[in-house]
Amino acid sequence: MLSTIKNIFSNNKKRKLLIAILSLFIIISIVFSYFESNIQKIISNEFSRQSSFEVKLDDVDFTLLGNLSFKNITIYNSKKDTLFFTPLIVVNPKSIQNALIKREFDFDEVIIREGKLYSTNFENINFLNSKNSSIDELLIRNLKLKNFDFFINGLKNRTNFNIANFRLVKDSFDFSLTNSILDVNNENKYENINVFFSKKNNKIKLDDLNFLYKNSSFSLDANINGVNKIDSIIFTGLIKNSRIISSDFFSKSKKNSFVFNSKFSGDATKILFSELELTGDKTQLNANLGFDFPLNNRVTSIFFNFNELRSSSSDLLDLYPDIFGSILPSSLKNIGSFSMKGDIFYNPKQIKSKIQLENNNGKIYSDLNI
Repeated sequence: MLSTIKNIFSNNKKRKLLIAILSLFIIISIVFSYFESNIQKIISNEFSRQSSFEVKLDDVDFTLLGNLSFKNITIYNSKKDTLFFTPLIVVNPKSIQNALIKREFDFDEVIIREGKLYSTNFENINFLNSKNSSIDELLIRNLKLKNFDFFINGLKNRTNFNIANFRLVKDSFDFSLTNSILDVNNENKYENINVFFSKKNNKIKLDDLNFLYKNSSFSLDANINGVNKIDSIIFTGLIKNSRIISSDFFSKSKKNSFVFNSKFSGDATKILFSELELTGDKTQLNANLGFDFPLNNRVTSIFFNFNELRSSSSDLLDLYPDIFGSILPSSLKNIGSFSMKGDIFYNPKQIKSKIQLENNNGKIYSDLNI
């Protein structure tokens, strides 16, 4: 009898404990549900207040690691065209709390997965300069863009970016990019990208930009002015001790390695390389080179000013098999080792060259216009 009574009391305790746990779970679920529902409204309203853009947010959840996940975020411009979409953004909840309550926009980590940004629908958007904005500074210590697509002029550029210390203050922002990847239209892939990027007003500065393209490696600094309007862009820079492999750029070329140094400058239509130096095992070049940016994957014009080229006809054929007859006179194909000075101009309708070439047999002067 006593044993039966103890079992009844024991079962009652278990029932009460179970009821208490279920009640607590229900309360927490209600609180989280209320919080998730209202945070969507808060963020949407706050975004609209800061700009003329509209944001749509489908759902907010807590992850197992305690982070907030925002699902299916879409940003529309003033014409209701989609500017940005991502199925998932993950943020530390404390950062969100500080942003919404304390107006402190300091985020430890933000992860954006499989986002899409459409440049054609981009309008002038600047939260920090908005009349309604109360934001003085935005800081994201770790920002990760995973399989993020930028659509520019119909081309898809996929990025996997690791961004550190992204800081936005009024009309300027800066960040460090480390070990990142850019795939341009599934044709040209740039890997291991590292750079310190800064923008102030309409000027951009790239410090210690390093990246790999196929088997070639590049290191450079650059300054870009007039970035607020493409037609006004002017840039200058310096390429430092880079290593290029000829077969990465010429499909029929053999694998020749060169150390590449040059100054460069240009605008939205053309680029000039000055004091260009290419140093290989058998070929050395000191020159100036300029060309228009390709249209429909074709170079419209190009010119060389050779201060000095030391090489051989066989080495040039290994480098660019079609060089004789298209850029240099075909009569030089069997010239052997040589040094050369002069100028060459090429476009689809005209080839002009005026060169002085010297080898063991003497000097050759060429004045070609075809």
